[in-house]
Amino acid sequence: MALTLISCANRPVQNAEAIYRPGFLQDMKEGVELRVVPAHLDSVPERVRLEITNNTSGTIQYGANYRIEWYDEEEKEWIVFGPPEGTAVIAIMYLLEPGKTQGYDIALFPDKIGYNIPGSYRIVKQIYLPDESRDFSASFLIR
Repeated sequence: MALTLISCANRPVQNAEAIYRPGFLQDMKEGVELRVVPAHLDSVPERVRLEITNNTSGTIQYGANYRIEWYDEEEKEWIVFGPPEGTAVIAIMYLLEPGKTQGYDIALFPDKIGYNIPGSYRIVKQIYLPDESRDFSASFLIR
């Protein structure tokens, strides 16, 4: 089953390593796990690899769209950072069966976004569980 949809302050983080603890590396809620591989980067690449694992007992669904967020240590909150405004994303509805992992290349747009280096970032995706939809995230650190 495939469904096609169309969607449309540069301070460095002072103590990124302190907020980037092991439990912060990935999101694991309701048996869905997201992770960026590798999770520690020395510079901003064009793309990162996002892996989604379904550890639930049912099939999950999600599209290709995502958002990039930056952790503002001073304000102690995540700030939506990208993709750049006006970026069109063709969102195909993917199905992922229980026990399976799927990987995707995620564009970071380093030529269009001014990254706060070093810093903590995350990729956020909306995932549809059998009873609800929820945002899941996978964090990564640019050193």
